[in-house]
Amino acid sequence: MKKADIYLRGQSDSQFAIQKALVEEYCVKHNITIRKILYDSGAGKSDSSFWNDYIIGIRLTPGAIDLLIFTEWSRISRDIGEMKKIKGILSGEKIIPLAINESILSVFFLKWTDFQFKICPN
Repeated sequence: MKKADIYLRGQSDSQFAIQKALVEEYCVKHNITIRKILYDSGAGKSDSSFWNDYIIGIRLTPGAIDLLIFTEWSRISRDIGEMKKIKGILSGEKIIPLAINESILSVFFLKWTDFQFKICPN
């Protein structure tokens, strides 16, 4: 059985409740044990105290989890560079970051096409 931390980011109890329900349902459906629920009301950047503290914690307990599960990549960060950085750190610790509602490739593609559209509208 896989073990996971779930990451929730929002600014209201209702945002946290919705994300928590979606991720918990996913975990039950896929036979994943939840080790810890992480609540973040901050910016979600890799240099924030939240991420620094979390990364220190996972490095002190290697192998404690297999996955970090969240609803969407925008919960981790809205900046692609930050997303890639966090994904790289987690992957280096053998933790799979998993967005249950989208793939990271779709995020990169949407950001790239948005950039292309803004630069070359014709």
